Amino acid sequence: MQNTLTISKAVLYFLFFLLGLSACNSAYFGKTVGLSQLDSKINAARKLTRLDFRNQNLTQLPKAFSSYKNLRYLNLSGNGSLDLEAIFSTLSALPKLEVLILDSCRIKTIPKTINQLKKLKHLSVAKNPKLNWGNLFTTLSEIEQLERLNLSENNIHKLAKNITQLRHLKNLRLSGNYINTETNFETLAFMPHLKFLWLDNNQIKKLPKSVGKLQVKELYLDSNSIKILPSEIRNCKKMTVLYLGYNDFEELPKELIAIPHLHFLVINKNKIKKIPMAFEQSKYSLKAIVLTGNPLPDKEKALAKKCFKGFFLLDM
Repeated sequence: MQNTLTISKAVLYFLFFLLGLSACNSAYFGKTVGLSQLDSKINAARKLTRLDFRNQNLTQLPKAFSSYKNLRYLNLSGNGSLDLEAIFSTLSALPKLEVLILDSCRIKTIPKTINQLKKLKHLSVAKNPKLNWGNLFTTLSEIEQLERLNLSENNIHKLAKNITQLRHLKNLRLSGNYINTETNFETLAFMPHLKFLWLDNNQIKKLPKSVGKLQVKELYLDSNSIKILPSEIRNCKKMTVLYLGYNDFEELPKELIAIPHLHFLVINKNKIKKIPMAFEQSKYSLKAIVLTGNPLPDKEKALAKKCFKGFFLLDM
């Protein structure tokens, strides 16, 4: 079953990849391409919707860039000397730009001119640990279209409270930080439109009780050190998907039963040896569980098959 599932996933990913290729025109420029060559390539490809300029040692954008009226996606990661004022001024002339990637750019401040990118929906500033977060959130609050923000691997220990000014944010990625305190979870609870929250690799040993105040649809808590779930998690009434892989659970948490709309659980690569009888005796909304990589004995696997009979996915 596991091999079949893996093959099916691979086929799906390949199909999605092909669909992505057919849906847009894109160009990637290697490290050896100079600015003059970039200009010539841009002039030859007016219909491009995606451009990848990673690791080009750029300070500004090529001269012909403002003519890229169909550009939707731009990756400038790994360029540590960007003149962001000049770049945002150029990008403001592009009416369709939706995605901007600025990972690993050694950014300390984001100029207010970023708010000229009125159509920006997705901003990634991962791996910029010296960035002034308080100023960033205030500036981004003026971009009403912004829905996705990636702040991964930025050495964030405490979220600036004005992150709650990002009223339209739906997807927040905080992977690889230190968001593990009651205060941080309280702050995140004041983001009522947030639907997808990534807190994997945040050195969470004990999940704060305020997790129950989150009203997200999908919560990702992989690769922490969580052993138990607080009973307050039952208050996550909008949650349908929960990822708990690569933690330290020794039994399947019975607190999951009380989450009213939880349908999909991934809790692979833990230390689970036991399926509590509560799962056989209680009603719950779960319809799919991934339990691979746990030391479940045969007796508990048999119980799992009995408890979770009729699931559209039971992977052990």
